Amino acid sequence: MCYKITGFLLVIISLTIATGCSVKPSHVNLKNEKLPDIIPVRDFVANIKSTGGYRISPDGHKLAWMGAANLQRALFVKDLNESTVKVINIPARSKDLFWSQDSENLLMFQDNQGNENRHIIKFDMSVANPKAVDLTPWEGVKVSLVRMPLLDKEHIYIKTNENKKSVFDLYRLNYKTGKKTLLEKNNVNVTRWWLDESGDLRARSRVDHTKKQNYLDTYINNQWKTVAVWTYEEQLVVIAYPMDKSRLLVISNRGRDKLAVASLSVESGKEDVIYQHPTVDITGVFVSKIDQTLLAVSSMPDYPEFKLFDNTIQNHLKPLLKRKLDLTVHSRTDDERKLVIRAVSDKGSEYYLYSRDNGQIKLLAKSDSLRFANKLAEVKPFKIKSRDGLDLHGYLTLPVVIKPEYLPTVLLVHGGPWGRDRWGYNRFAQMLANRGYAVLQVNYRGSAGYGRRFMQAAMGEFAAGMHNDLIDIVDWAVSKGIADPKKIAIAGFSYGGYATLVGLTKTPEKFACGFEAVGPSDLASLIKKFPVYWKNYLHYWHRYVGNPDKVEDLKIMKEKSPVYFADRVVKPLMIIQTENDVRVRREQSDMMVAAMKKAKKPVDYIVIKGEGHGFRHWKTRLKLYRHAEDFLAECLGGRSSGFDYYQLGTWMF
Repeated sequence: MCYKITGFLLVIISLTIATGCSVKPSHVNLKNEKLPDIIPVRDFVANIKSTGGYRISPDGHKLAWMGAANLQRALFVKDLNESTVKVINIPARSKDLFWSQDSENLLMFQDNQGNENRHIIKFDMSVANPKAVDLTPWEGVKVSLVRMPLLDKEHIYIKTNENKKSVFDLYRLNYKTGKKTLLEKNNVNVTRWWLDESGDLRARSRVDHTKKQNYLDTYINNQWKTVAVWTYEEQLVVIAYPMDKSRLLVISNRGRDKLAVASLSVESGKEDVIYQHPTVDITGVFVSKIDQTLLAVSSMPDYPEFKLFDNTIQNHLKPLLKRKLDLTVHSRTDDERKLVIRAVSDKGSEYYLYSRDNGQIKLLAKSDSLRFANKLAEVKPFKIKSRDGLDLHGYLTLPVVIKPEYLPTVLLVHGGPWGRDRWGYNRFAQMLANRGYAVLQVNYRGSAGYGRRFMQAAMGEFAAGMHNDLIDIVDWAVSKGIADPKKIAIAGFSYGGYATLVGLTKTPEKFACGFEAVGPSDLASLIKKFPVYWKNYLHYWHRYVGNPDKVEDLKIMKEKSPVYFADRVVKPLMIIQTENDVRVRREQSDMMVAAMKKAKKPVDYIVIKGEGHGFRHWKTRLKLYRHAEDFLAECLGGRSSGFDYYQLGTWMF
C-alpha cells in the first residue's frame, strides 16, 4: 500500500528520524551502570494525566481542580453530592484557582504575554457553559489580589497601579457586576494593606526612604495611627486580628534574628513571641478565619517541620505528619470543618480532603509523577561550613541505583537571590538525576529562611562571598568522592543564571560548561530598568548590590558584571532568554551574547517568545528541558531522551 507524504510531513518525519534517538551516557562512570528507564521530558512538563490546584467551595458542596481535556488546559468542577463533573476550557497562561465567597464563581489570574500585567478572570458556575470574563480589563496595569473576606460575599479587594505606575491604590471590586470602588489612594508609599474578614480596612505598612524605616499603621476611628516601626533590615507582616482588637497577630523579626509568630500590642507596639523555631525562620502559618486563632506553624531547617496548636487536628493528621511531607492547607470551607491539604514529597504531590468532624482523610488525587516514583531520586539535605564559617544548607539529589561516586554533576543555583531551595519535588532536578547527574542545590548567603544575619551576609557579596559559597559546595562534593571534578556544570534561572555567568567568567577552571536562563549580565542596567512599580523595593538592590546612580557603586557593579569579562569564558555556554521578561530584560542576554561574539567565543543562544520571567506554558518548558538535556549530555556525558514527539505540538500549536 502506498501513502502520499506532503512536504511538511516529510520535514517532520526527517527531523524525527534525525533527532529521535535517545543518547546513551558517555561518562566513564555511567556507561556500564544500570540506570532506571529514562523518563520522557513530556512526563515532567506536559503530562496530560496530571491534576492539581484542588479547591473546595466555601459552602462545602463543590470541588474544583485543574487538569487537561482534549489536550487543552481545563477546569474540572464536581458537585460533591453528585457524580457528574463539569469540564471548562481555560485560556492559555491562566493560573491559580479560587472560589468566590458565594461559591458560585471561580477566579483565576491570567498574564497573556508574561509581561506581569496580569488580569483576574472569572467563570460563573451558575450557567451551563461558563466562559472566562475579565474582571480587570485594563491594558498596561498590574493587578494584585489583596483580600477575599469571609463575610463579604460580593467583593474582592485588589490593588492596581493604573493611576500611577510606581505605586498601587486599594480598590473594592464587585466580582458579580464588575463595579470598582477606590478605597485608599496611595500617597504615602504604602507597601501593603490588611483588611479583616468583614472587608474593613484595619492596617497598612508604609516605607519612608528618607529615614530608611517602615511603619505599621492601624485604622482606628477613621484615622491612621502608627503602632510599630522597623528598619530596612527587619520584617513585619500582619496575619490576623484577635477578637479583642487590642492586639495583632504578626510574623516579625523586629529585634531578633529569626522570623517568629508574635502578638503585637496595638497600644504599645510591643511584641510577645508565640512561637519561634530554634534554628531557622518560620515559613508558613495557618490561622482560623473564624476566630483568628493560630492553628499551625511550619518551618524548614532541612526537612519540613510543623508545630500544631490544635490537639484535635494534630491527632487527626498523624498519618501525614509521620511521613516526610511538606503540608499546606490549600483551601477550606467557611465553617472550617473541611480542609483540602496538599502534601508534597520529593517525588510529587498528593491532595487530601480532611474532615475535622470525624478525622477522615480522603485522598483526592496524586500527581502523575508518583506513577514513576521508583525512577525518581531521593532528595537529601546536607550542611557544610563555608570558608568563612557560615553554615550552608543544601540538598543533594543522586541518580537512582548507581553508586554515588565520581559522577557528572550539575550545580543548580536558585533564583532570587532572596529566595531559597526547599525540600520537595523539583522536576528539573529530577530530570537531571534521571539523566545520570548528581544535582547540588545550596542556599548560599543571602538566601531566605535562615535568619537576618545570614541574609545580610550577602551585602556587597555578588560575585564574591555568594560565589565562594557555590565553589565551597563544589569542593565539598569533590572531596566526598561524589562529583567528577572535570565534569561539573553550573546552571540556574534568574539569579542562578547570573551565578552561571559569574562561574564561567570568574572561575572558569571549575566548570565544564554552563546552562542559564533569564540571567542578568550587567548589574547597573538591570537595576536601572527594573519595573517602575519596584520603586519601594529598590533599596534592597541598592544596599546589597549598589546604586547605579552613584559613581563609586557603578565601578564596583561593573567589576561584578559578567558581560565585561566574556573573553574569560573558555567552556561551552548555553543562554535561554524569554522575549517579554520585564525583570531581566532581553537586552541582558543580547549584551552577553554580543560580548561573547566580539571575543570570538562560541555561545548557544535561544530566545523564547510569549514568556516573561519564567516558563509557564508546557511547550516552552519542553523546549527548555530538551535544550538542557542535549547540551549537558554533550558536555558532561549523561544521557538524553532525544526527540520527544510532544515537540511536534510545539511546532503545530
